[in-house]
Amino acid sequence: MATGIDVEILAGSVPALLLQSISSLNIPSSLIVPRVWFGAGRKIEMLWQNGKKQRVRMGFSVEYGTDFERISFDAV
Repeated sequence: MATGIDVEILAGSVPALLLQSISSLNIPSSLIVPRVWFGAGRKIEMLWQNGKKQRVRMGFSVEYGTDFERISFDAV
């Protein structure tokens, strides 16, 4: 669930991919989300397959494509 500016546009859930960190290359964990979903500083709630919920804050855009964005994030 998204919070912040344009909540009505971003309401609901979307699938995301979690990319694990690669410490040997100094690459932190990141998320791949739909492009319209990114908002620097936005707080979201991630729901894991095991039912665990985790609040995170979107960081910066690492990479983007025509319909996705790879973003950094931090636990809140």
